[in-house]
Amino acid sequence: DISYDLWRGPRTNFSSWQFSKREWLVMTWPRSTVWTGIQYAAAATLGYGAGLVPTADVVARRHAADLRNLGSGNPGAANAAAQLGARAGLQVLAGDIAKGFVAGRLGGAVAGDAGVHIGSTAAVVAHCYPVTRPGRGGKGVATSVGQVLVGFPVYFPIDAAVAIATAALPFWKARAFAATATASVVWIAATGVWVARDLPNAWGPKPSRALIVGAVVSSAVIAERFIAAERKHRSPGSPDEGASRAQPSRIQPSRIQPSRIQPNNA
Repeated sequence: DISYDLWRGPRTNFSSWQFSKREWLVMTWPRSTVWTGIQYAAAATLGYGAGLVPTADVVARRHAADLRNLGSGNPGAANAAAQLGARAGLQVLAGDIAKGFVAGRLGGAVAGDAGVHIGSTAAVVAHCYPVTRPGRGGKGVATSVGQVLVGFPVYFPIDAAVAIATAALPFWKARAFAATATASVVWIAATGVWVARDLPNAWGPKPSRALIVGAVVSSAVIAERFIAAERKHRSPGSPDEGASRAQPSRIQPSRIQPSRIQPNNA
């Protein structure tokens, strides 16, 4: 049998043997490392696939609408609530949170604790950059809530409190990007504290560096989406701006008043 060593290669003497580069790579690369890489790739693939579910589009179709042509143009819960009503907004919110949570569960099923963070982070990336709908992704905030719920559940009450506080105060309510950035900084800082002190994590996996990496990656992706949306909004003559101006108001149900037939008094 050949024992494998990542840095030194096979420990058996093969000085008289000749190997191609491919054969040597296979022998010197630990089987456990290859298998772990396959597991992580599977977790990312499953998570990304879960994140591709177009929650906002499904809800908007029931109202014969396209959220990208209404209000802020973002296919998210806030725009759905503003344009289609509170019930539609809650449906989009629940669906997007579920995407992040389910993605983490799928990733954990194939790659363990690290897979939870890989899968849920991949769902946020898919929501923001869907290959099935290029350039038509959302901002990923609600999906990141699902990521917290599955991978960092002990922080969820803190995350919700920060979100409610920033949404309730007029200063933060008018500055959505600043509020989201503040919440992201608190989230990343909390992951560092939990990992450094090895604090309990409720039903989530044991805090590790993967928890920090997932929070950083998702926060960076969300920040980029906010910046891109602001850039499009400020760009003169952009398609998004024109679409938003074409249909700025909330969809109202049609109210057809039947005409009254007046008798002929002639």
